[in-house]
Amino acid sequence: MSNNLIRFQLRTSENFDAVRIGLGRFIHVLETLNTQIDLGVVELVLAEVLNNIAEHGGRESLNHPISLKWHTSDVLCINIINAGRCIPTGTITNAQMPNLDTEIDNLPEGGFGWVLVGILCSKVRSIRRGSFNTLRLNFPKK
Repeated sequence: MSNNLIRFQLRTSENFDAVRIGLGRFIHVLETLNTQIDLGVVELVLAEVLNNIAEHGGRESLNHPISLKWHTSDVLCINIINAGRCIPTGTITNAQMPNLDTEIDNLPEGGFGWVLVGILCSKVRSIRRGSFNTLRLNFPKK
């Protein structure tokens, strides 16, 4: 395995344990490098994205491992490659905060993920090639 590639497999839909283990391995590798990147931000963003793959990727996401590839330059660039369902057009670029101007009992439980990803990353790009998604995330240095 290359030093800038980590793969893990979802065995069932909503296999959040596999996500947790794969994410933990990835963050551990980054901790050993001097990336000058806020790893708490990286972990939060990747947890959101990887859990979305597990929750919404469908049966397609079970056929191939999820791959995390990265490199550093003036930013940390992470490519997340998976065989899950296609991310609907506009999901990332048009993400908006849910309405919080409501009674406390009516506050939404979800809908914050893609907004946070967009805020915390300096660049987010989604590409679909064949049956694979590649999500490219850039994280600025501190």
